[in-house]
Amino acid sequence: MLKVIFKRAQLKQEVDLLLYFCTPDKSGFDWSKNIYKAFPSLEEILKTSNRRLYRKRISEYAKHFIATHKDKIDQTISLYQKDWSKINDDYLYTLSKLCETTYPKNKKVITAYVSIIPIYPRFLDTWEFNVDYTKTSSMRPIAMHEILHFFYFKKLMEVFPKTKKRERDTPHLVWKLSEILAPIIINNSKEIQHLHKHKQYQYTEFADLKVGTKKLVTYFEDCYRTHIKTGSSFEEFLKSSLDLALKYENVLGKK
Repeated sequence: MLKVIFKRAQLKQEVDLLLYFCTPDKSGFDWSKNIYKAFPSLEEILKTSNRRLYRKRISEYAKHFIATHKDKIDQTISLYQKDWSKINDDYLYTLSKLCETTYPKNKKVITAYVSIIPIYPRFLDTWEFNVDYTKTSSMRPIAMHEILHFFYFKKLMEVFPKTKKRERDTPHLVWKLSEILAPIIINNSKEIQHLHKHKQYQYTEFADLKVGTKKLVTYFEDCYRTHIKTGSSFEEFLKSSLDLALKYENVLGKK
């Protein structure tokens, strides 16, 4: 059975992500406010730094921060591993059942990097993702969300094999659809809620979108509930949800 293993994120990983999130481009989401809320002193450092020195300044900051919080991070890793092991097998089995696909035969481990960064990227090629060392009460929901993406995109590539790699990431429509559907699938799955009862929320950027007076997300919620009620295949659901995304592409924003 596939296992989720929690380990400390390496300094280079932290620096790469901090640099990425602190220098957003116009085509994607701007996550910098989340970073600066967690690290206000880093914002002050970068404000007075030449952009060419950002990596150096971020590296110095991250190295010191990690060293200062090393014990807490290591304690959190042990806590996360112990807690996740209680649901690991059942959750991965449930995702395989819901998405109607299995994990890659050569894949033995999903790596969860315990990070100082309060943003949770996933890496589809390697089946790795980040969790925040400070969000102990939110670890399960975060991990559930990110791990769902691995099974979801594996099935999506089986159904739509011509999907380009870049389309699976921000700001493309395929990525937007995956982020809208993940909370819907988790919130409406009795099996998942039995393992950990909670509610997942949409990104504000999607939750606030409307078609007339109706929230756009409700169309996708209705689509998934119909899929559950009728017992249609997950492949059919993917096709229907993509049709919806294309229909309302002007609302979601073209890319």
